[in-house]
Amino acid sequence: KAMKVVANVGEPSNQWKVQVASDLFATESGKQYAITYYVKAASGTGSIRMSTQTSGGGSAQYQGDQSIPSSGFTLITWTITANSPQTRILFDMGASVNTYFIDDVSVKEVIPAPSGSQIALKLDTALGTFITTTVNRYKAKVKAWDVVNELLDDNGNLRNNANSPAPSGATDWLVWSNYLGRDYAYKAFKYAEAADPSAVLFINDYNLESKPVKLDSLIKMVNELKGRGAKVDGIGTQMHITRFTTYDGIDKMFQKLAATGLKIHVSELDVKINPGAVTTYSLTPMEENYQAQMYNYVVASYLRNIPKAQQ
Repeated sequence: KAMKVVANVGEPSNQWKVQVASDLFATESGKQYAITYYVKAASGTGSIRMSTQTSGGGSAQYQGDQSIPSSGFTLITWTITANSPQTRILFDMGASVNTYFIDDVSVKEVIPAPSGSQIALKLDTALGTFITTTVNRYKAKVKAWDVVNELLDDNGNLRNNANSPAPSGATDWLVWSNYLGRDYAYKAFKYAEAADPSAVLFINDYNLESKPVKLDSLIKMVNELKGRGAKVDGIGTQMHITRFTTYDGIDKMFQKLAATGLKIHVSELDVKINPGAVTTYSLTPMEENYQAQMYNYVVASYLRNIPKAQQ
């Protein structure tokens, strides 16, 4: 349902002659409030403006005249800066003869967008709460954690909103390091260690076998974190590879990871045999054999290049 108002006065300079007023509601002087409503006219084009009245001596405010079509409901928004501890809003509809339907009226305080430092503080608090709560809940059962995941882009740069844009259609995309910078990884490891000092803590990323610059940057980041006092026990490699991935790239990755002296694990592993997603592709025994050989090589290279104590 909607509020129906029949305006039988047509005086463009006396809009107040047909008027609907709200009750007084609490406001705070200096704060902004957004008033929104949906409205349509019964015929032709009507005219509405909003205005305010106060109880604390503040002056009235007036919105400009709004042309109201009859083709469908139109959303109108008016933002005011309160000048009194109590305010009421009014719909002034005496400018033209028409019938109006008004629905879904709301008044909401306008909250200023937080600054960079405010965002960082909120995210830091959320990060600490999440890690502490999760690790404490499962530390009797979970002995190792991937604390930081996919920190770098493929060029070895710390992720931010520019080099890690949201995928198409994503509405919940957040790049932590865009706001917390290099402290993101450091804080995450410190929170995890504090919650369970005995847990084995990993950093994790992908394409390390095919992007040497990313691998080198990750190792450099690990050394930086450890130099700052973070407990980083190991590195995880996500191996989303294909049957065309080079054996040499796999070997060199494991060798560089082993040289860190940390624990190394393959955190994810899959071997695509139709990486181009060709719709007419048909699996053959030969392709199955190629895939099996690649899985076998990854395991063999790991066992050959990673010392037992680091496995």
